[in-house]
Amino acid sequence: MEAVDEVVRLKIVGDVLSSDVAERIIEAARQMFATSSSPNTHEQWRRELAALEREQARLTDALAAGAEAPVLIARLRETEAKRRELAAALATVQCHQKPAWREIERKVREGLRDLRGLFTGDVTQAREGLRQLLTTPILFTPIVESGLRGLRFEGTGALGTILSGGLVTKLASPVGFEPTLPA
Repeated sequence: MEAVDEVVRLKIVGDVLSSDVAERIIEAARQMFATSSSPNTHEQWRRELAALEREQARLTDALAAGAEAPVLIARLRETEAKRRELAAALATVQCHQKPAWREIERKVREGLRDLRGLFTGDVTQAREGLRQLLTTPILFTPIVESGLRGLRFEGTGALGTILSGGLVTKLASPVGFEPTLPA
C-alpha cells in the first residue's frame, strides 16, 4: 500500500501540480479575470444614463410648454425607473472595485503551492490533499503489460475548491494516470 501511496503522490506532484499545469491554470484565471467585468459595459451604462437624463429633460420641457400630460408623465415614469436601475448598477460596480490581477495571481499561486506541499508532506497530509482535490474516487484497475503486473489508476479532480473564490473553474486534473508497478 505504501508503494501505491508514493506512486500516486509522485504522479500528482509531477503531472497535475507541475509548473506547466500551474501556468495553464494561471493563464485560464487571467482570461476569466479579463472578461469578468468589462469597463466597456460600465461606459455603455454611463452613456445610457446620460441619454435617459437628456430625455427626461426634454419630457419635462414639453410638460412645461403645455403638451399632453398623461402620455408624457407615463414616459417620464418609465425613464425614471430605468435611470434608477442604471444608477444603482453603476453605484454597485463602483463600490465593489475589481481586485488587481496581481493579487488574484498571488492567491492562485499560493493555493497551488499549498496543495503541492500537501502532496510532498507525509501520507496523512497527502490523503487530505486528495480529499480536497478529487471529485471522484481513484479507480484502480489491475493490468499486465510486457509480462509485468501492475495497477492503472485514474481519478478526476477540480482545483476550484482549493483556490477558493471561484476564480478557476472548469479545470480538472488529467485523467488516466498509468504507472506500472513491479509484480
